[in-house]
Amino acid sequence: MLDLLPFALEDFFAEFEHRPDLLNLASSDASPWTMPEILVKCPDLRTDLEQLSLNYPDVQKSLVPALQKISQPPPHMDILAVSGAAEAIFPWNSPSHLQSHD
Repeated sequence: MLDLLPFALEDFFAEFEHRPDLLNLASSDASPWTMPEILVKCPDLRTDLEQLSLNYPDVQKSLVPALQKISQPPPHMDILAVSGAAEAIFPWNSPSHLQSHD
């Protein structure tokens, strides 16, 4: 069994995820408001919501090239982009899995 380091995101959710007195919109499975409720509270969002695409982007094709251009990592390093903070827990705690095997 791996001895994982503490991860702030998991600690946050452990403390706040199921508190009935809080509205947690940060959770990926949050569904506390319906779309009509959101539009009543924020009517200016209608146009943006109508154009919203509800999918995860391909971060390897869209984000990684932009990050490489901005950060210019050394040739022996690469960028690993993930769609959510929780996905980074395993590679962060297991750096041996990130080594190149060329």
